[in-house]
Amino acid sequence: MDAKRKIILNSIIYAIRQIMSVLFPLISFAYASRILGVNNIGKVNYANSIITYFVILSGLGLATYAIKVGSTIRDKQKDINEFTSQMFSINLISTFISMILCIILIFSFNSLKPYKYLLLVFMLLIPFTTLGIDWLYNIYEDFAYITIRTIAFQALSVILLFIFVKNENDIIKYALITVLATVGSNLSNLIHSRKYVIIRVTLKGLKKHIIPILLLFGMTISTTIYTNMDTTMIGILSSDYYVGLYSAAHKIIKVLVQMIGVIRTVSLPLLSIQAGAYEKNDDEFKKTSNVILNTVILVSLPIAVVTFISAGSILTVLAGEKYLPAVMTLRYLSVDVFFSAMSGTLVYQYVLLKRGEKPSFIITVIGTIVNLILNYFLILKYQSTGAAIATCISEITVFILASIESRKYINWNITVKHLFLSLLGCTSIVFFHFLLKLFWGNSLLSIIIAMVLGLLGYFIILIKIGNNVIEYIYHTLIKNRNSLFDFK
Repeated sequence: MDAKRKIILNSIIYAIRQIMSVLFPLISFAYASRILGVNNIGKVNYANSIITYFVILSGLGLATYAIKVGSTIRDKQKDINEFTSQMFSINLISTFISMILCIILIFSFNSLKPYKYLLLVFMLLIPFTTLGIDWLYNIYEDFAYITIRTIAFQALSVILLFIFVKNENDIIKYALITVLATVGSNLSNLIHSRKYVIIRVTLKGLKKHIIPILLLFGMTISTTIYTNMDTTMIGILSSDYYVGLYSAAHKIIKVLVQMIGVIRTVSLPLLSIQAGAYEKNDDEFKKTSNVILNTVILVSLPIAVVTFISAGSILTVLAGEKYLPAVMTLRYLSVDVFFSAMSGTLVYQYVLLKRGEKPSFIITVIGTIVNLILNYFLILKYQSTGAAIATCISEITVFILASIESRKYINWNITVKHLFLSLLGCTSIVFFHFLLKLFWGNSLLSIIIAMVLGLLGYFIILIKIGNNVIEYIYHTLIKNRNSLFDFK
């Protein structure tokens, strides 16, 4: 199976997982937002945002490093056993430190007392994220297993939500059920890992991994700050009500970014291999890189446009009319969908693989500093909308810096052409949105039909004007559908 076809097949399998990962949380949020109310949703997401920093601390950015290195030695059983044991052992140490610091924080600050029980529930995410070793399944590109596992536990969590969360006093139950999906998935990961490796706790050979992991940790914590600090800072500088409004918009954007992230996730192992195999001749790496980036444009741009023009309708359907004050917040964040997808692809696949951890770290730190400064001033004046503006500007900053660093590996003439063609295709989405709104209003049915017709028109336009990414996917999936699943 050639490289491009493998990316497409893995993308399909992983996309199924991501769609389910998007669908179930959206169902959960649509139900919980109505039952718990804006303020309680704000409390849950504020507590979760605080615990997120400790989850990141326990993870150390190790996953990206593990995939990058592990993909190159996965066929050497002794080496991969030793490597995964070292990664797991480093994670155990960082997790223990993170747990201790988290407990100290929870019981040291009076301002966190109203959130104490929520924080203790979400704290379960810290050890079980480590036990999940998701990076191992990315190394072996075992996306089918991850997909089945994710669907099973997400479905279970939705069922439990409907059974146990009945009124606004069930806030702790909601938090526990939210955590359950992660805990169950990650425990099954650890058990299933024996199919590939034997993991043992060890202190041998850890030192050589520390510096590159810490640089990636700096990148990860920087990225987390400008994707998560907004929620925390709204809670500190404003109120639970505005956290609730922002959470509704951010939840929608987060799941959309996760869907687009499928492309980056499934292609990283392949690019890691090519980056080493073609160290002196980058032609194959460049070819694959351009296909990936142009596919990201193809997918992310229409999603951003749909979200922008349908922001009010999306919020009403998914969260309820109480969340309509978050319309402008969602619209600003919809712009971030495109730039987040582009900057994430550039930083983690081209700058990191070819330029190394240090330039990647510097780029994300600059984005973080921009985000923190803008958050402080804009949240004080515009609350949740200010946080969205700050997030968008910081992501654009990262995109510009990453574009400069990765210019050697990207054919920007072709990329700009794909961007222009995708923008042209998006006129179909805008046309059908306003056409159906004019005749049918803002009913759920009209929104769905407009989206379907708009996206159909989008792809037809791209096919007619000769988008070669669309042509390749069509050729691979339709004309060669039998050979697509030939793993020989």
